[in-house]
Amino acid sequence: MAGIRASIEPGSDGSISELDIIKALPYGNQVVVSRITGQDLLNALEYSASLRHSKRDGGFLQVSGIRMVINYNLPKGKRITKVKVLCAHCRIPEYLPLDKQRHYWVIVPRYLVNGGDGHIYFKDATEPKIDELELIDREILAKYYREHKVVYPMIEGRINIVEKKRKSSAPSFRQKFVVVSITVITTYYIS
Repeated sequence: MAGIRASIEPGSDGSISELDIIKALPYGNQVVVSRITGQDLLNALEYSASLRHSKRDGGFLQVSGIRMVINYNLPKGKRITKVKVLCAHCRIPEYLPLDKQRHYWVIVPRYLVNGGDGHIYFKDATEPKIDELELIDREILAKYYREHKVVYPMIEGRINIVEKKRKSSAPSFRQKFVVVSITVITTYYIS
């Protein structure tokens, strides 16, 4: 298994402990940098969207550097209606439309690159290039917290969902979503 398994809630004094990080990221996944095409990235996002409301919704990707709209009123494979990626080479950071022909560098858990949770689009990328990082996911998060001291969570509009209201008393996906997810972080936008 890969991914986030719990929310991180600061203590009454605002601190976050190493145990809090381990509870959130219990598997200690090695992180890799992979170069994939925009089409492969779109396919991975479409597959991720198809997992919602399924027994495998733990494979739904969490993203950074991406803003997307998922329309659940549309059929599987056509639900991602808009994707913009953060341009890492722009002088002033901006989100640009995903280009299916360009290549993107993504940071993902090794588990996904190996096809975990059915994510074959990282494993079978058309032109993959993979660089191993020496850190695991929770070490990266702990280092980030140490370097930034104070972290302000915010709503960034990364994943916007369009759907008709469901008639169910079961817990909503959004409630389960916080507990079970996977992180994909786009880092570079290259030609």
